[in-house]
Amino acid sequence: MAIVEEIQEAQTSKNTSVGVETMVDWLGSRISSYCGTRISEGETQKLDGIVRKRMELLSLHDPVHFFQLVESQSNEGKAEWDQLLSLFMNGETFFFRDSGQFALLKEHILPALIHRRKAARSLRILSAGCSTGEEAYSLAILVDQLLPHHQDWEVHILGIDINVQSIERAQQGVYGQWAFRKIDAELQQQYFQQHDSHWVLNESIRKMVTFQKGNLFADTFSFSTLGIDELDLIICRNVFLYFHADAIGLVVEKMMGVLASDGYFLTGHGELPPQAVRTLQAKIFPDSVIYQRPQTLCTMS
Repeated sequence: MAIVEEIQEAQTSKNTSVGVETMVDWLGSRISSYCGTRISEGETQKLDGIVRKRMELLSLHDPVHFFQLVESQSNEGKAEWDQLLSLFMNGETFFFRDSGQFALLKEHILPALIHRRKAARSLRILSAGCSTGEEAYSLAILVDQLLPHHQDWEVHILGIDINVQSIERAQQGVYGQWAFRKIDAELQQQYFQQHDSHWVLNESIRKMVTFQKGNLFADTFSFSTLGIDELDLIICRNVFLYFHADAIGLVVEKMMGVLASDGYFLTGHGELPPQAVRTLQAKIFPDSVIYQRPQTLCTMS
């Protein structure tokens, strides 16, 4: 029986009820269809624990009432749905995660882009699935190092993530010591100011990055309102690992629609099936593979 039918019957019959397990199965399907993620058995167990805790905090004893809340279009319902996603989605990250890929960006990709864009004095970068902002700010630090006079350029670095709470934390630019476990202490001292047990990113770097909520799977990629139409570099790492195959193809296609001719696309190691990047040229380096859009491809509007 479909979940909606079960709920309708539960509302009209005293002898029928919808259990938390059934509700969790539905919510897993709902999350998967909403953001393209695969829901494994372990993730279903995680979601079960989250739902039970949220019901307890909200003093809701009937799973149907929780369903009705997250499905509603009320402000409370939307907030609870965002809360559910925030608790469920994996947001683990840290500064300069994957030193090999950041070395590739620093030594090859960003210098090449800066050289090509010197006439236009413009650089446009997207950190997709940016979580709490460490990746986007790491990119901003690299640009600051490679382009000391970036104030004379139009540098746009955009971070997007589906997790509202992660975006709010990213905008603050405040981090605990665990976020620096792969960063050089001298670099940390140069770009951050310590306040008690936390570190605050320098304002000059924070101003280089814009964050916004975004659903890579469901949303249309349109950044014209932010002054970003053709991106020079898209980084989407440790994201496709959680997507089902159809979602990967759809998201990559949308990303290619906003990637500039000769722009670069970087993912985590081995995250993409070959067919997902068949229109891109693979550039192989010792530390990583990065994809480039051939200049002969037309940019989608």
